[in-house]
Amino acid sequence: MESLEQHELYENARKRVRAKRKVYVHFALFLIGSILLIVTNKILHIGEEFTLFGISFSNWFIPVVLLWFFFFLSYAIKVLFFQRIMGKEWERKQTEKLILKQEKRIAQLEKKIAKEYQKEAKEIIENTEKESEKKEVVTPIENKNEPI
Repeated sequence: MESLEQHELYENARKRVRAKRKVYVHFALFLIGSILLIVTNKILHIGEEFTLFGISFSNWFIPVVLLWFFFFLSYAIKVLFFQRIMGKEWERKQTEKLILKQEKRIAQLEKKIAKEYQKEAKEIIENTEKESEKKEVVTPIENKNEPI
């Protein structure tokens, strides 16, 4: 059992390290890509006369880099912060909480059913006792005129 837990801890740690490595690789790609976009627009003068719906975008790299930065930042926050806060241990604790809550509810329902069953059983017993009291034991009357 202990080796299984150790293996699970090792796998979780390995996944976190891989995810962090991916964040760093994406950050490097973001920096290189952003520099290439700026160089393309400002030094090579590519797309300086770009217009969209009548609006001139001489610095078209700015919205592209900002959008890319937004996506990178959301990914980095997810990997570096939320996976730590809401990782496997958090998931395990939440699962245990839900299981305990369900077990409590099941126990309450079982108690309720047991009480209702006992109540119905008492009513049935009482009804049968009342019915047996109401019934009179009828004994046959001997006819004295009949020959034996």
